Amino acid sequence: MLLLLLACPKPTAVPDAEGLLQPGQALLLPARRPSLGPLRTAHHVVAFEDFDCPFCARARPQLKQIGERGDTRVTVLNYPLEAECNPHLSSSPHPTACEAARAAACAHEQGLFWDYSDRLYADREARDPVALRLIADEVGADARAFDACVSSERSLATVERDTQTVQEGLTGVPTLFLMVEGHWMQVQAGDIADVLDRH
Repeated sequence: MLLLLLACPKPTAVPDAEGLLQPGQALLLPARRPSLGPLRTAHHVVAFEDFDCPFCARARPQLKQIGERGDTRVTVLNYPLEAECNPHLSSSPHPTACEAARAAACAHEQGLFWDYSDRLYADREARDPVALRLIADEVGADARAFDACVSSERSLATVERDTQTVQEGLTGVPTLFLMVEGHWMQVQAGDIADVLDRH
């Protein structure tokens, strides 16, 4: 029961991202992370995801719709619930999450993040190296570049950098931050459109 709670608890709304960001603190994002929507906008959603999490899979279509609205930017960061690549964790509720995150980061280097990660969510059993490479082939990735990236320290460093965007560890995924009127707040995926429509 505790393992399931740690694996993917449903996030709850926390005004001003209390406990995760200090009042007035900016969320400093790593450069060149997967994003949808305009570069310059007053509204920005940052989603911490784990490709082995069913709640993240359910939230993904809503996030893509928000990114396609034209008035909001959506950025996705990795937060795999596996200690191998997430220094905030001491256990690994999702023992294949790091490999999936590294593969998605490598797909992103080739401009294929959204297609690749959508496939990861569609088949959360496809996590061995052969299956991850097959998905890369299906979305049109350069096989040699993908293989070199997945086995490199660079892909691991990318995932670790994403997890360190928040100083304190997250309690579950997906964790979504929304910038509204200059302030970050934590929201659920289903509430983002309503919050945006009110601002």
